[in-house]
Formats: sequence, C-alpha cells, structure tokens
Amino acid sequence: MLLVSIAAARRHIRIANTYFIPDNLTMRTLLEALHRGVKIEIITPGVDIDARTVRAVGKARWKPLLEAGARFYEYEPARFHCKYLLVDDCWASFGSANLDNRSIFLERRGKPQRFA
Repeated sequence: MLLVSIAAARRHIRIANTYFIPDNLTMRTLLEALHRGVKIEIITPGVDIDARTVRAVGKARWKPLLEAGARFYEYEPARFHCKYLLVDDCWASFGSANLDNRSIFLERRGKPQRFA
C-alpha cells in the first residue's frame, strides 16, 4: 500500500513517522516521485526521541531525498510518535507501523502468532 501510494502520487506526499528509515525500494520510489515533480514533506522527531541511534541512522539516509527536493521537518516541542501518510490530499493512511526495515518486514510477512 505504501509503495503503490507513493508511486501513484501526482502532487504531494506528506509522511510523519517516528522511525523514518526507508529501505532501498522505498527510497527509490520516493526519489522517482520527486523526479516527476511530486512535493514530499517528511516530519520526524527532534531530539526528544526514545531511540537516538534510530534517529541517527534515519538522518544518515536523508541526503539523497534532500538533494532531490524533499523537505524534512523535525518536531521539537515534545516527543513525537505520529505515523501517517497523506497523498495528493485524497488518500490517507495512519496507524502504528514505523517506516523502517523491521516494521516493513513484519508487515510483509504478517503478524507473528502468539502461543499460550
């Protein structure tokens, strides 16, 4: 759903995610959207985050997106734990999945079963 939504975008993509560490396929899809003129805005946590390493790894992946025209915003007033995707002001997705390899892997294979 995430990749199809990004690939279908024509005007705007707005992403808010606590742990924004896109995998290579997601990065390529976002870069392709930027190259066809889609404006991308991404909100991530500022310094008040529960996983500083995750923030550092995520920021290390920003450069290609920034160079292609994406805009990043770091939320500063308090802890930020929102997760949403808005595409062209007509499609919205929100929930609990982060945009990182672990979360994407778990979503692709389905939720693990719990045994009593």
